[in-house]
Amino acid sequence: MKKRILATLMAICLLAGWVPTAALAAEDKMPDSGIPIVCTMEENCNAETRDEGCPLYVTPEEPVDDAEEPPAEGAESPAPAGPTVTALQKRINALPGVAELAEVDEDEQAAVYEEVCAIYGAIAPLDAAQVEALDMATLETAAAFLTQQIMPLAEETGNSPDKQWKDTVTVVPDGYSANDTEKTVSISSAEGMAWFAKQIEADTTYTGYTITLENDIDLGSHDWISWDNKGTFSGCFDGNGHTIRNLYITGSSHGQGLFPVIKNGGVIKNLHVEDAQITSSVATMDMSGIIAFKLEDGTITSCHVSNSSITQRSGAGMIVGATVANTGGVISYCSVNNCKLTLSASSDIRGGGIAGELRAGNIYSNCLADGLSVSLSLTATNKQLNVGGIAGFNLGGTVEQCCVRNISVTYSGESPALNIGTVVGSFNSGSVSMCYAEQDDTFSCTGTNSSNADVTEIAEEQFSEKGSFPYLDFDKVWKIDPQSGLRLQEKTVFPALYYAEKLKITYGDNDKTIGGYTGTGGAIPVRVSVDVPLDCVSVTIDASASSGASLHGVPETITFPESTETAVMSHTFKVEYEGETGKEITIILTRPQKLAGSGTEQEPLIVSCLEDLKNLSKNITQRNIEGAYVSIASDIACGGAAIQPVSSVKSVAGNGHTISNFTINDTYTAATGLLKTLTSGGKISDLYIDSATMSGGQGSGILVGTIETDAEVENCAVTSSSFTGNINHYSGLLFGTNKGIVSSCYCEGDTRNAASNILSGAIGGKNEGTVRSCYSNVFVTGNMSGTDKGAFVWSNSNGKITDCFWNAERIKNCFSAGPASHSTHVGTVTTSAGVKFSAEGALQFGDTAQVKITYSAEKNTYYPTALAGFGFVGDSCASVSETGNGVSITGQKVGTSTISVSVTNNGKSWPFQTFEVEVSTKIVAVTMAEKTEAYDGTAKTIDATAGDNNTLPEGLTLVYSYKASSAEDNAYTHIAPTAPGTYTVRVESGNPNYTLTGTTTATLTISEPSATDKSGETTVTAPDSLIYDGKAKEYDAACNGIKSWTYTYCNEDGTKLDSAPANAGKYNVTITGRENDAYAVKTMDFEITKAKLTVKADDQTIYVGGTPAAYTYTVSGWRGSDGANAAALLIGVSVSCPTADAGKVGDYSVTVTGPASIDNYMITYENGILTVRTRSGGGGSGSSISGNTTTETITNKDGSTTTTVINKTTGTVTETTKYTDGSTLVVETKKDGTVTTTSTAANGIEVKTVDAPGEDVTASVAIPKSVGTATVTIPADVDYGTVAMDAKTGEIVKLSFPTEGGLAVKLDSSADLILVDNAKDFADTSGHWAQDGIDFATAHELFSGTSATTFAPDSPMTRAMLMTVLARFDGQNTTGGSVWYEKGMEWAKENGVSDGTDPDGSITREQLATMLWRYAGSPAAEAGFLSRFADAASVSGYAADAMRWAVSTGLIGGMGDGTLAPRGNATRAQVATILMRFVKNLTK
Repeated sequence: MKKRILATLMAICLLAGWVPTAALAAEDKMPDSGIPIVCTMEENCNAETRDEGCPLYVTPEEPVDDAEEPPAEGAESPAPAGPTVTALQKRINALPGVAELAEVDEDEQAAVYEEVCAIYGAIAPLDAAQVEALDMATLETAAAFLTQQIMPLAEETGNSPDKQWKDTVTVVPDGYSANDTEKTVSISSAEGMAWFAKQIEADTTYTGYTITLENDIDLGSHDWISWDNKGTFSGCFDGNGHTIRNLYITGSSHGQGLFPVIKNGGVIKNLHVEDAQITSSVATMDMSGIIAFKLEDGTITSCHVSNSSITQRSGAGMIVGATVANTGGVISYCSVNNCKLTLSASSDIRGGGIAGELRAGNIYSNCLADGLSVSLSLTATNKQLNVGGIAGFNLGGTVEQCCVRNISVTYSGESPALNIGTVVGSFNSGSVSMCYAEQDDTFSCTGTNSSNADVTEIAEEQFSEKGSFPYLDFDKVWKIDPQSGLRLQEKTVFPALYYAEKLKITYGDNDKTIGGYTGTGGAIPVRVSVDVPLDCVSVTIDASASSGASLHGVPETITFPESTETAVMSHTFKVEYEGETGKEITIILTRPQKLAGSGTEQEPLIVSCLEDLKNLSKNITQRNIEGAYVSIASDIACGGAAIQPVSSVKSVAGNGHTISNFTINDTYTAATGLLKTLTSGGKISDLYIDSATMSGGQGSGILVGTIETDAEVENCAVTSSSFTGNINHYSGLLFGTNKGIVSSCYCEGDTRNAASNILSGAIGGKNEGTVRSCYSNVFVTGNMSGTDKGAFVWSNSNGKITDCFWNAERIKNCFSAGPASHSTHVGTVTTSAGVKFSAEGALQFGDTAQVKITYSAEKNTYYPTALAGFGFVGDSCASVSETGNGVSITGQKVGTSTISVSVTNNGKSWPFQTFEVEVSTKIVAVTMAEKTEAYDGTAKTIDATAGDNNTLPEGLTLVYSYKASSAEDNAYTHIAPTAPGTYTVRVESGNPNYTLTGTTTATLTISEPSATDKSGETTVTAPDSLIYDGKAKEYDAACNGIKSWTYTYCNEDGTKLDSAPANAGKYNVTITGRENDAYAVKTMDFEITKAKLTVKADDQTIYVGGTPAAYTYTVSGWRGSDGANAAALLIGVSVSCPTADAGKVGDYSVTVTGPASIDNYMITYENGILTVRTRSGGGGSGSSISGNTTTETITNKDGSTTTTVINKTTGTVTETTKYTDGSTLVVETKKDGTVTTTSTAANGIEVKTVDAPGEDVTASVAIPKSVGTATVTIPADVDYGTVAMDAKTGEIVKLSFPTEGGLAVKLDSSADLILVDNAKDFADTSGHWAQDGIDFATAHELFSGTSATTFAPDSPMTRAMLMTVLARFDGQNTTGGSVWYEKGMEWAKENGVSDGTDPDGSITREQLATMLWRYAGSPAAEAGFLSRFADAASVSGYAADAMRWAVSTGLIGGMGDGTLAPRGNATRAQVATILMRFVKNLTK
């Protein structure tokens, strides 16, 4: 109690800036002797001999006489110093509660805070009994609340650590005690921890020492030591379950953490770290971890970090920054909670909840990351973001039984490569097994290679359910906390980790090592992949286990078949530890294919597919082919695969083929590429590369790294390709360094991902030979100084460039638009330049302009006079033609034309540049003169003259419009006037490619006539109908005294028609009449509306099981002669019956759809009916009609008779078929679609099935007692998710199986059944090869999914799972027991199905077969069924009969490669499928 009070007092008083001396005095003592410390002042000085001249000398205390003179007899004892307990209790009781404190201002809170500090100071001298007498609840509550309020204030006012802890301790402090004899150190204070760190900084590794933390420690007063990538700890630090709080590190260099490097067997264990913060004072700081910045041949176990953060560049983890490859580092039983990573860089970023990087030979086991927030910021393009809840990067390490939840990642940056996973970010190699992660809609379980990760994704709420984690050990390691869900148990001793720590794979007479792991005490991943040499016949395996563990099933040798094809061999062995579940390790050996050809000029190596390309490098290297000749035999699409660079070739004949969509990842290799070196005198020709990316060292090129002297690259191209961010100096898209000849080649792509300080070029890095007749269409952007990038090559200092062009439009921020990065690197350049194309001058419609070429301006660059090698293509706005004077562009349509410039090379055309040309309208001048016309009843106008010699340009039409001169401009109409008056006539271009200028309006006057206007007396008669009927709609006019009439019809826009209109639309008619001295004019607007057309789907009738004829439709309502041309007029009509079920009686809607209208019709659609009815067919027949029924009897071909009775009143159809064996079938179909089927077998079994629309199928099965067990078929539409359920008990009938005729059910007595769709919907089984088996097993509830939405089909099945499944199948209740599988295991042991051993072990195929065989009663099986399998001899003796039985009955088949794999693990999908087959066999 007193220690807790003192700790609280220390915490709040430190916040106030003062330390209560009474509290310190109570704990004060001299330190014990420490471990030897080096003194720089005196050579022979140490802890025992140092004197006052030593800077580490400690002045001894004066001796204290502990004896106290007793009081005189009869005298009173002295009164205790300080306040009484009663007085202190009154002060405590007077403190305000939290609710009151929350309401008052900061000044009043500060006053209460001072009183709390004073009370704690008064309590410090009390003895334990006095303290126990106090009621401290109010005091502790107030202290906790005020501490939370004051801490932010202290931070806001700059009360942060002002110096490092190491600078505060110059002598061995209190809280640090060492025993050199026993090699132990005890730490109990912040100062003691600081002294400990200071010794490590002074190169003391503590090898062989055990350091024990005795108290919780707060390091908030000062910054922790900045290791700056130095220091080693090799002892054992035991935190004893204590907590270190407020660890602050501000780093100025790589490598920061509470500890430095943990190596040489160093151990950190049983430690909690809370509220830690590592920040970088520089932009380049890497590799930090809260516990340690690096783990190398050491162990971190049972360590926990919470409420902490790291802010730096990259390489950060909340436990460690990184683990060193091949050193055997172990992180186990650790957790991270509520932590944050903030990482910002201009290069790749790596960060993880446990570690930033995990490498080969290291293992992370049983770790938990719960609540990890990651913020990422990239300041460069196309960099990788490698982030995971456990590790950001895994290159060969092992992650097992780890769990992740509540991880969130935000990022910014241009085009980043997102390798972000809930468990591991970039999963390059190694293994991830038996792990769990919260489902994430954004990221998968691993950022890359997720198909090789064994991670079960579950919903957030499932983290509170033990059943969600079958791979985790809840007895010794994990627990479910009622509030927090999944957690590690709170203890200091966990099970020992065990693993295979050595695996050596050798071959040949000299036992050459080709794979495995032989590092220091490291863990072998559960999946090891090794490439085997071409000439390898067999390999030798040598393996060993970690301390206390043993290996089983390790083969001495593995032999490959005699073949030149790619061979893949695999073998699984087991590592076991007493009392623990064994682990399986799988070795996968791949021997590459031997390519056709010997690699000589006469017999080149033939590459015709991706597999060949991947194996090319291995063939050349392993077959020792010097000066290899290679021939590409076909186009190769790589699908994004990484290709291993080929070291050296003499010749590559591309034969005009393309290799596309691949990547070269060779960041640290100089002069890399698809081909590293083209040797002297060699040649690469007619090879095209498309959509490739590359990372490489100095002097790299996507096609070839180095072209040696006298070698040549001819007629090749690299297109749509680019660098990644990891490219080094002197690189280009085609080549890195050229010392030979590059001719007639083309490059198109992007180099802008190269960093601003990287020296690179477009087509190449350094040209020291000749480049001629080559073209570059590559994006190149330099830094503002312009000296880092070359527009064509980076350097041409010792080379020659001739007849070459590059697209100047894609070059930015370079020294010039010349070929190289600087004038000192230009070298010899002739007839070459960066070019930009454009049109010479403005271009009007119909006119012609010349193509203009603008060259880059660079000293020592010579410009061509012709456009050699370029081709030009126009578009709909402009055409292009070549003339003797160059290239001409002709405007064809007003608008923006894009002219495409291409390069023609070796019969191929490559895009080079585009430029735009604006085609404007052609200007045509027009003239119109005023005009006066005498009224004569006809339309009047003014004709304009236009163009040269009054001739209109071809294609130009003039459009006239008219209005009364007094009307507004919006009154113009295209109908020419006839009546007397003054009008304005306007002329416009009828072609958008022309613009009229000049006089475009004129006045037209129609004089008043001398005749009498009888328009008002004129009667106009409209057509009988203005609904479309195919006939012309003619108007008629009549007026006394006028007999001659003229009818002028126009469209709505004023276009004159030759005759009266017939089609639907809006029209205008002008009616003019004149007779001697009388005239009349009438104008009418009218509309012909569309007729109605009806399209009806035709009805059909079919019988059950029949196939409908093609659905058709009937059209009614055609007018005139349109019906004869219906097919051309009515297009787009479709007819279907989507709900039809030909196997079920009923009426189904036949729907017809199509356009809502066509030119002259509005369309209405009417659905039809498909009727499905029953029918019995056969030979002769007879029929009768009686009252309301019709009866028909037919004799069928098999001798049976079918009588059909149709009730006309009810519509019910009853068909009764009597078979020659005495059985009958009655099918009754009601008008509402209900079908009742009653079948009676000759032995008396009766099955009555009712199938009503919208309801479950029900069946009553009556089995006579004399018959006993029988299999019946219930007619229904069923699938693998359909089950039969007992209508009385609701239990699923286990022995049922779907067939074509319905559901086959095996019963031992009569039953009433309901057919139910009990299928489960799993997101990870759709399309899986075992989907039918999974649907069947889960619908029959033999076993369930790993979550509501996942089944994990490819996860292993344990022995306990199968014992439980078979017990359930046998009708046993498997709930209850101390473990979930206890009841199932007891049943299996009692019934001889299993001996119950290793319940948590993965079940093998032969163990599965054996359990099923025993359950089936151990039936006999004929010999010989196993002999066809290559590995039949590997079947264990105990399982031989069972495997023969399983193969003979079809339960188990081969693996597709001629093997049976009896000892291979059975997956959940395989077990589901085998159980389905097992039930099918039992149901027969």
